[in-house]
Amino acid sequence: MASKEEKAAVHHDVLMVSFSAQGHINPLLKLGKRLVSKGLHVTLATTEVAQHRMFNSLAATTTTTTSSVSDIQLALFSDGFDMDYDRKANLDHYMETLGKVGPINLSKLIQQHYHDKQKKLCCIISNPFVPWVVDVAIEHGIACAMLWIQPCSLFAIYYRFYNNLNQFPTLEKPDLTVELPGLPILNTQDLPSFVLPSNPFASFPKLFIELFSNMKKYNWVLANSFLELEKEAIDSMSELCPIQPVGPLVPPSLLGQDHESVVDVGIQLWKPEDSCLEWLNNQADSSVIYVSFGSLTVLSAKEMEAIATALKNSKRPFLWVVKKPEFPTADKSGEIPQGFFEETEKQGLIVSWSPQTKVLAHPAIACFITHCGWNSMLETISAGVPVIAYPQWSDQPTNAKLVSDVFKIGSRLGTNEDGVVNSEEVEKCIEEIINCAKSEEYKKNAMELKLAAREAVAGGGSSDHDLETIPEEKADDSKELKEKRKKRKEEDYLCRGHILNALGHTVYNAYRNIGTAKELWTALDNKYRIEEASNQKFLIGNFMDYKMSDSKSIMTQVYELLNAISDLKVAGVNLDESFLVGVIISKLPSSWNGYKKKLKHDEKKHTLESIQRHLRIEEDSRIRESKDEQTDFMSKANVVEDGKSNNYLGPKNTNQFKNHHQNKKKNQKKIKGNCYYCQKPGHMA
Repeated sequence: MASKEEKAAVHHDVLMVSFSAQGHINPLLKLGKRLVSKGLHVTLATTEVAQHRMFNSLAATTTTTTSSVSDIQLALFSDGFDMDYDRKANLDHYMETLGKVGPINLSKLIQQHYHDKQKKLCCIISNPFVPWVVDVAIEHGIACAMLWIQPCSLFAIYYRFYNNLNQFPTLEKPDLTVELPGLPILNTQDLPSFVLPSNPFASFPKLFIELFSNMKKYNWVLANSFLELEKEAIDSMSELCPIQPVGPLVPPSLLGQDHESVVDVGIQLWKPEDSCLEWLNNQADSSVIYVSFGSLTVLSAKEMEAIATALKNSKRPFLWVVKKPEFPTADKSGEIPQGFFEETEKQGLIVSWSPQTKVLAHPAIACFITHCGWNSMLETISAGVPVIAYPQWSDQPTNAKLVSDVFKIGSRLGTNEDGVVNSEEVEKCIEEIINCAKSEEYKKNAMELKLAAREAVAGGGSSDHDLETIPEEKADDSKELKEKRKKRKEEDYLCRGHILNALGHTVYNAYRNIGTAKELWTALDNKYRIEEASNQKFLIGNFMDYKMSDSKSIMTQVYELLNAISDLKVAGVNLDESFLVGVIISKLPSSWNGYKKKLKHDEKKHTLESIQRHLRIEEDSRIRESKDEQTDFMSKANVVEDGKSNNYLGPKNTNQFKNHHQNKKKNQKKIKGNCYYCQKPGHMA
């Protein structure tokens, strides 16, 4: 039996697993820092390329080494590619490969990192873009949580979309209005790009289908948000898939925790220009327009021109973050318009990267023109700064809708038919936010949410109570608490015993070492679902990866897709019929592009049955046209009128011609059968 000293030496570990992107890693690091403050040991696992590109650049700081960030340990696994491989070149291929090699390498990491009995891995926390992590957790009998890194409103949208609970825009109804519980009415321009028929990324729908069809595997769904910000959206999911908000996961300085004992934790791919803070110190309070579109967005030359013109015409001081394009283009995308720097040198400041949280917290900032990435939005809300929204893709359009219609802390820039803003619209929004009747309302709402964010993460706040640590025995525990803990252990022991007694010999040996009754039940439950889940993933992959070609009959390929759909239904995966029709249309080969466009713009809603009929008729028509063209060609090639050929230029009534013609006939064998063209005997066409 273990001594008290041995029990005390055992420490509980939380393993966080992240996709290797800055915006994914930082929320987990901030959550990890809060878990460390509650007495847990935290390790962050991500791919080796993250250390190569991100963490090594931080090694010179006092709280970061190549093996840890602040008090959080780092553990790395391979994503299956060399360090110099361009992972952005083909994101679909990268995500597919990571989904295959990631589980294998993460499982090896767990076995190597937690073989020591003094380390008890009690929980794994992953983010949404590595959905395979939950299967690894189940394999090792470990509880698993997911940290949702977008708004709870987005979780509600995706959950309902991928579980076919509500209607969404389709190829037949691209302008369908969406009404969901707890959310404002959403038009097409308000929805995340991944649920639209126009979504160009194949890997993300496949990833989200896998994620949202397996939500029951997670013990908890945590969210980087807070109850006071999204109460209606959070409440709307209480019966479907409860969400536990633990945010905002932002630097402590934005939450009023400026004392020296609190250290921020996070990574940045680019070194910020701190000189901009000195420039801000010389500006009046609430006077500066801050402009930044994150690390991924590259605006077109027209968009850059519109924003530059509006900033210049506003005659207000501005701080504009313009990151030099990684791959410069001929059309000058992402570049400052020529002459703008010289014209506004005394009005504003342009930097390649900024210390954003410090900038937003500065009293000189009046408003923030942003792409509405969720990390930036939470920082803005926590700083109490009004917003001008210019969303681009992914969750950003929905975030912009929340800003204007739910949070009511700003407005959204209007665009033309091509989705591009003009300078007049930017100028109008700047005036609306800073200097009109609505500006005071925006500031008031922003300040109220700023205070609510601080209260949420304070001791006993709405986001703090959801971070309960595993109860550990302490010498000064009350008698009542000790009795409760003792009773819980006894009940768990009995329940675990009943479960084990019901198992066969082979299964018993495999599961007898799993700790609690809940862990044992979860492991067994998932053991008998794992085959079904693996089959579902395999079938979904086959369906989404299927490619049509011109070398095979279209209807033959359609039947193969319909068989795949039938297999999915048998496996319990029921996808919306409009979505399936859209997928079939999108898979038509390039020679069918014209007909594909016709189907997409057809006002009539197609079913699987009707799309088969249309494609069959079209293919039959194409086959007939091809045969008619071939017959027409053969007819022209085989028409020869006796005695009227223009190929022979000599005299036809001379003896020379007669002798030549007679000799030719003698050498010819008599032709048997009929001509295949005119059906007359004695010759062939």
